[in-house]
This record gives sequence, C-alpha cells and structure tokens, in this order.
Amino acid sequence: MESLGIMYLQTVATISVTFVGFSSIVVVFRQVQGSSLDGFHIFLVRFFIEMGLIVTGFSLLPLLLSVWGMPAGPVRKTKRAEALQELTIFFGQHPEGSYSTAGRSVGRSKSWVVGALDELERRGLVRRDGKLIHVLEAE
Repeated sequence: MESLGIMYLQTVATISVTFVGFSSIVVVFRQVQGSSLDGFHIFLVRFFIEMGLIVTGFSLLPLLLSVWGMPAGPVRKTKRAEALQELTIFFGQHPEGSYSTAGRSVGRSKSWVVGALDELERRGLVRRDGKLIHVLEAE
C-alpha cells in the first residue's frame, strides 16, 4: 500500500479506538457516581462503541491483508476485466449505444469506455464502424 494510505488508515483506527475508550470511561465514571443509564443512553453507548470497533476493524483490514502478502493489483484487474466483459455484452446488445450510456451501464466514465473500446479493438474483439460498435465472435 502507499504510505499516505497507510498513515490515513492508521490515523482512522487510532481515532476510533480513542473514541471507544473515551466512551467506555465516561460510562464507568457515570456508574461510579451512582447514576444509572436509561434505555436510550445504553443504546447510544452501545451504538457508538460498536461503530467505533467496526471502523477500527475495517480500517486495519487492508493493512492486515498487505502484511499477509495479498496484493491489491489482482482485485483491480478482475474488476476491470469484468467491466470489459460487461461492455462487450452491452455493445453486443446495443451496437448503436452511446459511450455515456455504456459507461453508466458498466459503472464507469465515458472516457474509460473510449479507452476500453480502443483496447478491445486492438485485441480484435470489437470493430468500430462510424457510430456502430460491432462485437466480433471470439475464435
């Protein structure tokens, strides 16, 4: 991971753990004074502590996966490959479809669709003919 991303996630985890600890201390001090928590305050305290621990866990998860040696690259490539396949299916069904409509259907931008079509055309999977996009049969 990039060092800026690591620092950000560690900071989020630190703030979250600090918030959870502070919430716990406030509850303990309140109970030591002899006042009890009503149902609504118990709900709020549990909610804040649980959300804080969830944020901590999910902010440390990418760091843990990188320590275990799981690279981030294959995940991005798989998503890109799936988007390319969806784009091919879209233009197979709508050869006259616009780039912006195709981008919305695969969850990408219009400029990404243009670059993806360039790549698919170099691979020989599609052919542009004016405003039409012809999907070629895989051999």
